[in-house]
Parts: sequence; C-alpha cells; structure tokens
Amino acid sequence: MSVLILPYEGVDSARLNASREEVRKTIPSEVRAYKKGCADADQFLGASIHAYYDDRGHCSAFEIYAPQSVDFFGHELLGRPFREVLELLRQWADDVKMQGAGALSVKLGVSLYAPDGDEPESLVKGVLVFRRGYWEEPINPRLKAKFDQIQKSLEERLGRKKLADSDE
Repeated sequence: MSVLILPYEGVDSARLNASREEVRKTIPSEVRAYKKGCADADQFLGASIHAYYDDRGHCSAFEIYAPQSVDFFGHELLGRPFREVLELLRQWADDVKMQGAGALSVKLGVSLYAPDGDEPESLVKGVLVFRRGYWEEPINPRLKAKFDQIQKSLEERLGRKKLADSDE
C-alpha cells in the first residue's frame, strides 16, 4: 500500500502543522522519539516514515523512505532512478533544483533524497513532504543561541568586538 502525498497538507491522514499527539494517532505504527539536529522527531518504525516537529511541537515535515512506497499524483517516487523522477517533477514545476544529495521543489512541497544523485542510475531513497514556509523558516532558536555563543567565544579569543569588523 502506498502513502499518498498531499503537497503542503501531509501524508495520508497525517497532517502537517498537526500536534505530535495528533500525528501519532494517525500513523498506526510503533514510534521512536529522537532528535535530529535541534529538531524533535518521531520515527514510525512499521510505516517507514519520520515526522519532524517545530519548537511548538507541530509537524513541519514528513520523510518517507523504503521499503514504503509513495503515491505522488499517481506516480511512485521511491526506488526509481533519480534522473527519471527529477524529469517528472520538472514537468509539474519550474523551480525543481538540485540540492545537496537530491532535489527540491518549493512549489510542489517535496524534496528528494538520492545519496548518489550524480550517478546515472542512482535511486530515490527518500521523499520529504513539508509545510508552506518550511525552507524560509528562521533558524531554530536553540541553534541560533548556540551559534551566537560560538561567535561570541571566537570574538573574545580574537580580541574583536565583531567578527564582521575583521574585514576593515
């Protein structure tokens, strides 16, 4: 059975912007909570789905991976050659761009993970479905605080008020 991807809405009945409790009720699977970077996340073991949450505990994205299959406008994305899926997405949106180990389309609300994307027969290993504004959201406050702490420490060690002043 395929997971139905609904751009900017969610996957199957699990909704983006829903609370962690609501997401857990809609994905019938054993769940393991963990941290990914500074973000809280759930791994739904039997469903091959990860859910990522913002600082308020609302779902910001779902990641689907093999052996799960996905239905995106009637097309399977997982396990198919990356270049083939890239061409498919480019038929629907003009903003599909290579990013890291995959591709991103803000207009379609999806990102692909293909670790060997530059290899001709590389397969899509994961699909990220995200809410509106996901890529434009400000840096996580905990991460920003850590960055500010590191920057302050560097400035003190370098004897400067601001790192930006070093260009003068």
